[in-house]
Amino acid sequence: GGANQKGSNIKDDLQKITPGPCNKCGETEQVNWLKVTKPVDATNTKKEELPWIETPPLSEEEMKKKKEAQLLAKRKEVEEQVKRALEARE
Repeated sequence: GGANQKGSNIKDDLQKITPGPCNKCGETEQVNWLKVTKPVDATNTKKEELPWIETPPLSEEEMKKKKEAQLLAKRKEVEEQVKRALEARE
């Protein structure tokens, strides 16, 4: 809708709702009011709110495995670079 259309004011809407806390730290002071929606019907008059996609925190063991996999991948990458550099010298 345009700025001159009658209807609900976003500021009024924000005063009626309360945001949830940060899912990581629980803080409620700094909040993102963005809502992700999609049209429910072809007229685009009704919208459905979509939940945010969040990745659950990793356990200590999962973090360790992830870090080891990243280090292994980096090591292979460096070894390949060294191999190519040695072959280029020959």
